[in-house]
Amino acid sequence: MTDTSGAPPVVVRVFGGMGLEAGGEAFGVGGPRQRRLLALLAIKAGEVVSVDWLSEYLWSDRDRPGATAGPLRTYVSRLRQSFPENARSWLETEQSGYRLVAPQEALEHRSFTTMRARARVAREASDPRTAQRLLDEALEMWRGAPFRELEDLDWAQATVERLKIDRLEMLEERWETALALGKHTQITGELAAFTSEHPLRERAAGQYAVALHRSGRTPEALRVIDDHRRLLADGTGLDPSPAISELEEALLSGDARLLISIDGRPLRGYRLLEQVGAGAFAVVWRGIQPSVDRQVAVKQIRAELASQPDFIRRFEAEAQLVARIEHPHIVPLIDFWRDPEAAYLV
Repeated sequence: MTDTSGAPPVVVRVFGGMGLEAGGEAFGVGGPRQRRLLALLAIKAGEVVSVDWLSEYLWSDRDRPGATAGPLRTYVSRLRQSFPENARSWLETEQSGYRLVAPQEALEHRSFTTMRARARVAREASDPRTAQRLLDEALEMWRGAPFRELEDLDWAQATVERLKIDRLEMLEERWETALALGKHTQITGELAAFTSEHPLRERAAGQYAVALHRSGRTPEALRVIDDHRRLLADGTGLDPSPAISELEEALLSGDARLLISIDGRPLRGYRLLEQVGAGAFAVVWRGIQPSVDRQVAVKQIRAELASQPDFIRRFEAEAQLVARIEHPHIVPLIDFWRDPEAAYLV
């Protein structure tokens, strides 16, 4: 059911209220009954749902009409007309009922889980940057709880709760990729808020502790572990897992494995090892240049500065000027470049 008309792709929005989107523009599908009908069809997308089944859940016992086939047909017709022309064929009428046959990527809740699976493949392929991009795109869909039009249906809430858990796990997976990319200073605030709201989530507590430790805030990292232990005991009577206990021991002993991986992170012919400094506008890494077995320092200018037009205009000319300076008291600049996320000086 891929659209080849050249019209903007249509998306069935399920997060934060049912609706449609085309070309980045969101629009409604009518009143509460039609939104509920779309939710029922979307949560069962790809399946033929019978007139009796839809009648059971589209109306409550107190407002269900005596004969539902006619009113249901009218609601389906109105819903179909609310779809852009290139997506109206998605709503099929079958002999026994109706079916929504939208492509998987056009259904937000299906796309949400598909992108998570693709991010997992990227992480397993040692590509955390792609994994983070996919997770960011998926999490941007979350404008609120999905299928809120069906909040009175217990069976629908099972799907809602699964998606809510998926979101929490995806946030943790995103922070895992951020740690792999050396972005620990950028995520401490997010992790502080998350662990305050979800104090029993062990993985996030461990990530928060590691991010603080890598940012030179080891005493705070140890307090995070201690708070997690106390809240876990108060809330469940359980002790922390062996993984959390081992993390605490590593923090106390200053285990270097918390700071860097064995091979470091690849970056344009260099490998970043551990962060050795940070300021308001830049982070400095210890690294190596494997091709000549040379140790280097890599200064990473933060995106908020590196993306400013004035910085972009001046960066290359000034870097070339510095690179030409040869003086025993000035560290030589051997390489530099800029990408959409940062600028780098080696």
